[in-house]
Amino acid sequence: MATIILAGGITAITGLSSRCLVRTRLNQQYDRAWQLLDRQLTLIDAMGINQFLEQRTSLGEIEDGDITFQWEVGVASQEIDQLYLVTMSIRWFRGRQWHTITAATCLNGQDVESVESGR
Repeated sequence: MATIILAGGITAITGLSSRCLVRTRLNQQYDRAWQLLDRQLTLIDAMGINQFLEQRTSLGEIEDGDITFQWEVGVASQEIDQLYLVTMSIRWFRGRQWHTITAATCLNGQDVESVESGR
């Protein structure tokens, strides 16, 4: 009888450990996705939203080990002082399902007149 109870306890602990490892890996993937999202938004801010819009790049992929993260950027003019709403999503496929994170921020663009007069 004690052997059955001990075997049941070991089985329960093994199952719990396995689920914890899966959750830990998924949390690491979410953490990496947030880092990539932050890096992409920082690059857009550094290059300037106007230059980013000129490049017309709104989709891309980033390989990270055995995961391919797909990113997508949406930009909408707020028609107030060259303010743009930038929405970025990163998604990846793991564990038989898609995972997605999304963030939005506002970036200032340059006034078209000041860009043309600077040439």
